[in-house]
Amino acid sequence: WHKSPLSECADIELALPAELDSFTKPYDVYHPTGSLRMGTTPSNSVVDGNLKLWSADNCYITSTAVFPSSGSANPGMTHLALTARLAKHICCKLGGDC
Repeated sequence: WHKSPLSECADIELALPAELDSFTKPYDVYHPTGSLRMGTTPSNSVVDGNLKLWSADNCYITSTAVFPSSGSANPGMTHLALTARLAKHICCKLGGDC
């Protein structure tokens, strides 16, 4: 990290295990959803059903942010499934094996 250009943007510090238990309140993990919503038209979404930005050519988004709403379970597998589907879509567009 320290040799990367990203080190100019943020510092990373090691959190020792003893410090990890010092939280005074329980917390939850939040997943971004809906901020880059997937939908059927540019007026109700940011990306189409193939995860392509409506406002840009050849630009795709793979993120939990494309989910129109959030569920109660971890979205990791759904995100991976969408990413696999996007990879196949792009491969087909490039003339690869569909």
